[in-house]
Amino acid sequence: MLTLQAILELALDDKLIARNPARGIKTLPSIRHRKNVYLTYEQGEQVAAAADRHHLIGHAGRYGYVIHIAAYRGRRWSEIATLRPDDVDLEE
Repeated sequence: MLTLQAILELALDDKLIARNPARGIKTLPSIRHRKNVYLTYEQGEQVAAAADRHHLIGHAGRYGYVIHIAAYRGRRWSEIATLRPDDVDLEE
């Protein structure tokens, strides 16, 4: 928190902001950790099949691939969204 307060103080000194919203804050709220819940193989397959059934006209089968990549390759959405057809080897 001290780092953020110091950065905001510099912005205040440079007249980039009107006031330091972090001034006077001593502690941050504690973070509560949740238990991760994972889909089973069968549930992942059901989600992929449902995505394929509820497709836009002319895009049949495309959404299931995205679900499979996310579920079985451990990719984040930002990584999946930037994939191009040449990046995916369906034979392997």
